[in-house]
Amino acid sequence: MIVKRENYQGTIHVPASKSDAQRALIAGALAGNSTIRNIGKSEDVLNLIDALRSLGAEIDLSNGSALISKPLAAPFSGRVIPGESGLASRLLIAILATNAQDVVLDGKGSLRKRKVDVYSELFPELGVQIETANGSVPVRLNGKLSGGEIIVDGSHGSQYISGFLMALPLCEKDSVLKVENLKSRPYVLMTINTLKKFGIPVKVKANDTFEIKGNQEYRSTDYIVEGDWSAASYWIVASALGYNLQIKGLALNSLQADKMIMDVLFASGCKIKNENDGLKAEDSNLHPFEFDASNCPDLFPALVSLAAFIPGKSKIEGTNRLYNKESNRAESLIREFSKLGLNIYENDNLLIIEGMSQLNSAQIDPHGDHRIAMALAIAGMFIEGGVSIDHPEVVAKSYPDFWKDLKSLKE
Repeated sequence: MIVKRENYQGTIHVPASKSDAQRALIAGALAGNSTIRNIGKSEDVLNLIDALRSLGAEIDLSNGSALISKPLAAPFSGRVIPGESGLASRLLIAILATNAQDVVLDGKGSLRKRKVDVYSELFPELGVQIETANGSVPVRLNGKLSGGEIIVDGSHGSQYISGFLMALPLCEKDSVLKVENLKSRPYVLMTINTLKKFGIPVKVKANDTFEIKGNQEYRSTDYIVEGDWSAASYWIVASALGYNLQIKGLALNSLQADKMIMDVLFASGCKIKNENDGLKAEDSNLHPFEFDASNCPDLFPALVSLAAFIPGKSKIEGTNRLYNKESNRAESLIREFSKLGLNIYENDNLLIIEGMSQLNSAQIDPHGDHRIAMALAIAGMFIEGGVSIDHPEVVAKSYPDFWKDLKSLKE
């Protein structure tokens, strides 16, 4: 796939948030008789639906919606494979642990390298036997999660916290979940918001403490999935850097962490206006920025694309959040953007980008990472000779129509 400087313009309708969709699908499968609308077409979402079906849920797909007529059937046994999704696997492991009868959760590709250490440490104390493959999937579970008082190190990421928040309402005991060093707080709040819509209240107390009643039942719900700020971030960057693009389908009151792309743009001197239900960048004189992306690590690739074309030194904090993704994302960003002639390096949890007005053409390897591929495509839009991206199909994990949408901007 070759992407080069051309006269791009037009409107992008962003796809569904796979993060929002996965939470809602699992909650709907626990409730039964639910409709999840605007689920999108990402591989992660479709693989999750297959996994939920293998656990007894009856799910029909119609006009972009998932119609869930029959809930998950506990006790859980057999083998479950949610594809390559880190979020789906960590949410499901917690759900399965509430009533596990020799159930195995496995995965594909990079998921087999991503750790589930938090569950390995805590489950035995909570009545669940867990066996892993060197700390990763496949994971074998037996037992019933007991609930009670649980202390979790949140520095390993929010997905474990979300897993506990979704599973603990199903336990017999009431629970108090105490999180130390919480990262990616917006994702936790997003989970709590989803739970509320499915009839599961969570009390948020001081010092990142959450109170969850036991013996709760998920309530049948008609749920609409939001547009994806993660996917939108690439087009927003392209707009901020000069193309006449309008990005539609986003909720400005969203709890998605990657909405913080707006904070970065404001800090770098870009003005974004909302007109005709779409976002559009106004002419702006961009300057280097410093931003802590610890709570929104998926923004790193898009932010590198932005910083690459702003002359001067930009700094993005939180590279320690990038090592357990589809690739070692910090290493991949440095390696591939360096091929374009960009001076980019890591120093003490910072990614430092010395932006330039022009970059070089190069052949790029996304390292199997959908976000790396999309970030480099946006960079290619501003390079005369463009970039040639190997394995462009990796975008299907989150945004199958990315290349189609890019092509539409040239027509």
